[in-house]
Amino acid sequence: MIKGDYENLTATNSIIIGAPITKVWELLTQPDFKYDWITGVSTEKNQIFSTWQKGSPIVWQFYNSETKKFEDYYRGQIDEIITEQQITYTIRDALEEDIVIEQQDEQPDINEETWSLLFENIDGKTKLTMNLYDYDKEHITDDEHD
Repeated sequence: MIKGDYENLTATNSIIIGAPITKVWELLTQPDFKYDWITGVSTEKNQIFSTWQKGSPIVWQFYNSETKKFEDYYRGQIDEIITEQQITYTIRDALEEDIVIEQQDEQPDINEETWSLLFENIDGKTKLTMNLYDYDKEHITDDEHD
């Protein structure tokens, strides 16, 4: 569901997971998890690096099969974290960021996305709600705006 006016959109999606919050939290914040949830594609070649502390960096890396190397895909920081309740982070497209740095642009126009993951206990299961704030209006049509 997408809510708000065209200048301040929030995209929200929720799922009920048949596991307790402690297990879901562990899977999302432990470095040995495969991170299938990043892209929805099951692969061992996705990585997230973070200490999961407020203010700490967060970096998504994907394996580039052409270069045979891991490359930064998103970079950002943890804005808020409350154990087993909430993770909020802001990320930027790493390629866009690298181009701005290379060009030494004084007025960088790098799209930032702020996401939150909210965890709720529902009878021993976990309701995980993902919010994307300030959703880029260029990515939707009027049919998608409820």
